[in-house]
Amino acid sequence: MKKMTKRLLTFLLILVLSISIFDAQECKVQFERKGCIKTNRVVYHTQIANNRDSHSVVFTGKQVNWGNYQKSLQELIGECANRASKHGIAFAVGDYNQCWIATDEQNYNISFENQWQKSDGCIGHDFTKCVSSKHNLCAGGIGSQYVYFIGHQQNQTVDGKWGNWTSFTKCSKSCGVGFQTRSRICNKPKCGGKSCQGFSTESQQCNVQDCPVDGKWGNWTSYGPCTKSCGGGFQIRSRACDNPPQKYGGKDCLGRATENRTCNSQNCPVNGRYGNWTSFRSCTKSCGGGSQSRSRSCNNPAPKYGGKACVGSATDSRACNTQNCPSPDFQEVLVCEQQTRLIDCGAGKTIQLSDYFWGRTSKTVCRVGPDWFWSTTCKGGQAVIKTKCDGKKSCTINANHKWMNGDPCLGTPKYAWVKYRCFSSS
Repeated sequence: MKKMTKRLLTFLLILVLSISIFDAQECKVQFERKGCIKTNRVVYHTQIANNRDSHSVVFTGKQVNWGNYQKSLQELIGECANRASKHGIAFAVGDYNQCWIATDEQNYNISFENQWQKSDGCIGHDFTKCVSSKHNLCAGGIGSQYVYFIGHQQNQTVDGKWGNWTSFTKCSKSCGVGFQTRSRICNKPKCGGKSCQGFSTESQQCNVQDCPVDGKWGNWTSYGPCTKSCGGGFQIRSRACDNPPQKYGGKDCLGRATENRTCNSQNCPVNGRYGNWTSFRSCTKSCGGGSQSRSRSCNNPAPKYGGKACVGSATDSRACNTQNCPSPDFQEVLVCEQQTRLIDCGAGKTIQLSDYFWGRTSKTVCRVGPDWFWSTTCKGGQAVIKTKCDGKKSCTINANHKWMNGDPCLGTPKYAWVKYRCFSSS
């Protein structure tokens, strides 16, 4: 369909209708000055022109210029002569630039035979009284009008004729179907002659060949997947030279068909790995079964950037000095009633009780008071002594009922007896 259209356009001559405008210039009408008379609407019965009232149907199109009244008066009288020549024999200019036509020759002649019709109220172009020797053209004032005679003039009509065509203008386009025009001028008709027939301009097609089409890029595709998940990769996108593609000798697309950008530039996670074990530390005991430990640090490498922590324990231990400790000798402490005694094992050792009581089992011990000789056997206070001393570094034995929390044998002098040893766990 497109090719058919181009072929038709190639053979068709497109005529742009341009109607020739005819400048309605009339022939110059000869007229004779007759003189100033009183206003007479019987003989000069129809207004045919004025240049004062732009709303009037007979307005000449040029507003009177009171500052250059001479020119305005010349233009008005020339227009009045042209208009009156078509239907009348005379015209009169009155009321400061209104033009009236006379069509009855008999009435026109009678109006000039009566002396009482004459007037001296007409003015010249300088607004002074109209004087023949001073003013070429005059106009009527209030109640007067100045008469101009044209008679029965026969105008020779001249029809318009076309001049030669100009050369065609430069084509409007260098390709893709342009137009060029040429024109001719109508020699103006005169005196009512006919206007030129036909058109003043015409146009034709030119440069109908296809224009070169430069290629333009289409839209970019989306970026492809990143080449790395971390540590700095890149991804690619592309575009095609198809919007439109290059053809008819046009230029190819400028620039790159692909481009890339960095992606996933964040550091990759580093999982932690343990370094070497330290040497085992000293054993916690010198005998009786101790332990010693060692450690390692998660620094080979340390976890970072979201990597996993080291797998496994950071510490290790093993048994040491498992041989039995030698048993120390037990000691005995005797504290008579109302006396105190400090048991202190010193640093690194604790009190280990073997036997203990609060009471009296021998009448040879703590012979104080009148009843010391009583032979009795009583024991108590074991719970208090155990709580206060067993496993402690030191303790003070108070041999009295209050500290011992009771009297196991009333009326008998008592004493506290403790068998213990100082035990070292290391």
